[in-house]
Formats: sequence, structure tokens, C-alpha cells
Amino acid sequence: MIIGLVGTIGAGKGICAEYLGKKGFEYHSLSDEIRAELKSRGLSETRELLTSVGNDLRTKFGTGILAQRVLNKIVPGKDYVVDSIRNPEEVKKLQSRPDFVLIKIDAPARVRFDRIRARARTGDVRTFDQFFAQETMETDSTNPNKQRLQATAAMAQYTLMNDATLEILYQRIDKLLNQLSERK
Repeated sequence: MIIGLVGTIGAGKGICAEYLGKKGFEYHSLSDEIRAELKSRGLSETRELLTSVGNDLRTKFGTGILAQRVLNKIVPGKDYVVDSIRNPEEVKKLQSRPDFVLIKIDAPARVRFDRIRARARTGDVRTFDQFFAQETMETDSTNPNKQRLQATAAMAQYTLMNDATLEILYQRIDKLLNQLSERK
């Protein structure tokens, strides 16, 4: 099974991927493909450059290029979690595998903002207005080569709310995994 994760900044995609890793899922990230590209170009890793280079790769090689690079690393018979899916064409590329399912991770905006403030990563926004502006830029684009989180999230078959404790989130993930295994 391949579980794809989509969601806005601070929703908890990384926490979900980490938990699935403990359940035996091998982790892959479309953003890691961009990081590798940044490294090959000798560029530093900033959120702005990740976005810019990701958009550049989609423009030059097709909007599904990041997903294709990850699919090239996936072998049948194992479970995978794929994070950082931000474009509908990436979903379509991953859907070429019949064992792919897309899950939207969600949480209220204020909760997500508080989380990114608490994690204090370099380049994270400092005010709610900055947070809102960044999110709008990443979610609402109609340019097919850019991040289109809103359109991508609309393709999800399932939604996991991450608006409570980690214990509750893990329970929700386990419940969904049970549903998915019954579906097989």
C-alpha cells in the first residue's frame, strides 16, 4: 500500500508519516526530491527555494516529475508513505499504482500557526498575517506548475483531523489503517 499525505503547513503530515514509519511504512518525500536538486545546484535549503525549484522542475519536466522520481524508488510488496504532495498531477501520477490512497491531514489555522511557531524552524513565519499570506500563496494558485494544495487536497479519499492530542491522532490513524486493510 502507498499512502500519500497532503495538507497545509503545520497540519501534522510529518507526525503522521513518522507514526506510519513506526508501523512499517517506508518514508518518501516529494520535498526530498527538491532538496536533492537544491544540493546538486549548490543552493541552500530555504522554503522559498524549495518552492521555486519545485515549480521549476514541474515546468521543465512535467507537473508529475516529483511523484515519478519517488515512484521509481518504490517496489511492489512493501508499504510506503509519501509526504509533501502539493500538485494534482503528482496525485494522478501516484494513482497509476492501484494500491495508492491519498489522505488529507487537517487542523484549524490557529492550531497550525501555533505549531509552526512552537517548532521554530528557520524561515517559518512569525505572525499570523504572514502565515495566512504564505498559505494563500501555496494553496490557491491556478498555475498548473506551482503548488496547488487546495486542488490537491480536494482529491483525497480520506481526511484525518489533527486537532487534539497525539494519542488521539494515533488512534485516528490506526482506525483508518484498519479501514484500509479491510478494503483490500
